Amino acid sequence: MCVDASPLLHLTKETSVPTISFHGVEDPLVNVSQAENLHKKLQSLGTLSQLELYPKEKHGMSASAAVDVFSKIVAWLEKQYPAK
Repeated sequence: MCVDASPLLHLTKETSVPTISFHGVEDPLVNVSQAENLHKKLQSLGTLSQLELYPKEKHGMSASAAVDVFSKIVAWLEKQYPAK
């Protein structure tokens, strides 16, 4: 069932990890509220969470949005795992 698969319902301070999420606001398959609720839940647990919303994107990202997503992923990883 969807409830059993929802990470939102199974997150705890012990199980959550720093998370970056990307979501198209116009997504017809997964409502943007799902990403927003996950972000809020992580923050309430004291877990680092970054949510990037793309107002004109749907379930799949356009090429220009994908380039932006990848650059943000790289920046996120560099921040979380700085070179020694």
